[in-house]
Amino acid sequence: MMRNYLLLIIWATVTSLVISACSSTPTPDVEATVQAAIAATQAAQPTDTLTPEPTNTPEPTNTPEPTNTATLEPTDTPTQTPTNTATLEPTDTLTPIPTDTPTPEPSTMLFTGNGDEVIFFSVGEPAGLAIFGLEHKGSSNFIIQLLDGDGDLIDIIANEIGTYSGNTTSKLP
Repeated sequence: MMRNYLLLIIWATVTSLVISACSSTPTPDVEATVQAAIAATQAAQPTDTLTPEPTNTPEPTNTPEPTNTATLEPTDTPTQTPTNTATLEPTDTLTPIPTDTPTPEPSTMLFTGNGDEVIFFSVGEPAGLAIFGLEHKGSSNFIIQLLDGDGDLIDIIANEIGTYSGNTTSKLP
C-alpha cells in the first residue's frame, strides 16, 4: 500500500514538471522586433548638447633666447701617450681537490622459507632499486611475489620450475 502511495507521489511530481515546462510563453516574432528597432533608430533625432567652455587656460611663458657660445677650435698640442703600461701576468688558479664521498654499504637481508610461507619484511627509507639473490633446490614451482603493505602485487621476482639460482632487481616503493 505504501509503495503505491509513493509511486502516486512520484507520478504527480513528474506530471506537474512536464506540464509546467510545456506551458511557457510563446516565442516573440523576431523579425517584427528587429524591424521595430530599426524604425525607432531611424526616427530618433539628434539632440543639441552644450559643450562646456574651457576654464583656466594657461598663459604662455617666456622662452629664453639662445645665447652665442664660443665653439672650441682644435689645437696642435700633441697628447701625451702613457709610457709604462703594465701587462698583467696570469696567476695560478686553485683547483679544488675532490673529497672521497663514502658509498653507503648496501644492507643485506637473508630470508629462508619452506612451502607456502609468507615472509614479511620492512624496507627502510629511502626505497628504490633492490637486488634479490634467489636460490631454490627442488623440483616444484618456485614463485616469489613482492607485495606492498596492503597486500597489493608490486612485482613477481621469480617464477621458475625446478632448481633455480640467480639475481634479479625490482623497484621498491
